[in-house]
Amino acid sequence: MFFLNGSGQRFGFSCSLVLHYCLGFMAEKEQAQRETASLASPRVFYKANFDAAFFENVGVASIGIAVRDSNANSIAALSKRIRMPHSVELAKALACSRAVSFARELSFF
Repeated sequence: MFFLNGSGQRFGFSCSLVLHYCLGFMAEKEQAQRETASLASPRVFYKANFDAAFFENVGVASIGIAVRDSNANSIAALSKRIRMPHSVELAKALACSRAVSFARELSFF
């Protein structure tokens, strides 16, 4: 899915699909491995949750990212101020983009 800006131009994609592919595919792969090899050791996978918040009274927004492992242990977190975006969708897309970059910085993929 693409988002449209005010002039009708496409500017993004569905970040939840990208994040599911980048960070969540290991869970599906792990399940398939368990079904085919009962002695295989369990693999750890990571999940990143992200969101954006608006502070209109000061004209800024913020994004937050939390990364957990397959045992629900907190691995890393990030909070960052950003300029006030034009829409909620853009803010979420920026948060998603930063979540993928953050996962790369943590060497998850």
